[in-house]
Amino acid sequence: MAVYQRKRGDLAATIHTTLHPIFYSQLKNLGKLTLSRFKKTQLTEPVEVSLSKPGSDTWDRVLAAFMGLLGKAEEEYITKTTRKYIFLL
Repeated sequence: MAVYQRKRGDLAATIHTTLHPIFYSQLKNLGKLTLSRFKKTQLTEPVEVSLSKPGSDTWDRVLAAFMGLLGKAEEEYITKTTRKYIFLL
């Protein structure tokens, strides 16, 4: 009976050792995909809302939404780079 328990443990360890890197890489890829989709949704949502309500000022609203997103992205970039620069000093 002890022999089978040991063999069972060895088999479980072998399976875990083989499959753990694959499982980890799949989780990592899922995280990247989720983040990518979230960013894409967050960036395109104001433009899609502007385009869904047609009018004489549609492109003005699209441009305003784009400029707002661009300004927000620039602020975030400056904040992050400033933090990294301060951290390095």
